[in-house]
Amino acid sequence: MSNIAFHHLTHEQKRKVIRDWYSLLKPGGRVIIGDIMFFFDPVKERERAVEIIKFLLERFAVKKEGEDLESTMERYKKTDYPIYVYTLKQYFEEAGYKVVAIEEIIPPILGIICAQKE
Repeated sequence: MSNIAFHHLTHEQKRKVIRDWYSLLKPGGRVIIGDIMFFFDPVKERERAVEIIKFLLERFAVKKEGEDLESTMERYKKTDYPIYVYTLKQYFEEAGYKVVAIEEIIPPILGIICAQKE
């Protein structure tokens, strides 16, 4: 289980961790991730994605003294890599899992994905 941490991994790191977990799980074992994930395609809807990220950073980001929002965004681009939930689903399926649940918890950015080793 991972909770509000997975978005700190790059996409390639996410793929690797998902494959690594698969090798550790027994058949029927599950991985559950609760995290920041887009429930719309952030590439196709870039402006919407940027607005949501700004909203989150304005309210929840740890800001350095005197730092404006644009500077905060630039800093977080180096540490935060939220993902489109269906890209994450694809990563699990490529590794051999069956995705058994996807739930949007706080639209449109916080959700849960559960995948099972068959």
